[in-house]
Amino acid sequence: MKIKNEKEVMRAFCEKDNLHSHLKKPFRNPNDNGRIWATDGRCLLTVDPKLVRCKYPEYTMSIPVSMAENCNTIVTLDDIEAAYNSLGKEPEYRYEEGDIIRCPECDGSGHVDFEYYCEVNGRNYQEEEDCPYCNGSGEAPELKKVPTGRMLVPDYSFLRIDGTLFLPRIIIGALDGLRLLSVTQLNHRINNDSGANLFHVSDGIELYIMCCLGNEKPVYKDVKTTELT
Repeated sequence: MKIKNEKEVMRAFCEKDNLHSHLKKPFRNPNDNGRIWATDGRCLLTVDPKLVRCKYPEYTMSIPVSMAENCNTIVTLDDIEAAYNSLGKEPEYRYEEGDIIRCPECDGSGHVDFEYYCEVNGRNYQEEEDCPYCNGSGEAPELKKVPTGRMLVPDYSFLRIDGTLFLPRIIIGALDGLRLLSVTQLNHRINNDSGANLFHVSDGIELYIMCCLGNEKPVYKDVKTTELT
């Protein structure tokens, strides 16, 4: 059966502002048996060409993971969203330039001190250079922190699926496209804590999501999964 809302589904997994022009639109990948790829560079939907009606340009990319399948769990879209919402939200801010003021980095002097340690002779060197913030002028526009009205999950927080960490915005960003496919759950097939993870979506459709290495003490919420036997 062909994908309904094909253009909308594919568009949901591409990023319009991506610096790589070939990622702004879906394409046929001859390196993956001609499957149709839609990706923003972090999340990738691959589709069997038998399921699409549209014609797509050709572009060759490497398959993101070559590991054997090592996982077989079910995760529902509702449980992903519930874990995401439990992370809490913080207001997003942008910075606007205001009046010209004394540069806060160099205190108006136009100069800053740099220190360098030389491992060869064990000596510290200090140099005075033009302030990189005001370019030596001693003046800079005041930056005002202005709320955008959007609420976002806190920085350095993660969702954890089967022990692997993912950036929340990547996971939640895929849900709209997945719901257009009328799916309610994913089958986690490759669990990789240092690269791309593979989720089976439905017959002929797969989803790859890059994990995040996080830090020593990450703040995360576990997404409920169910082991298949």
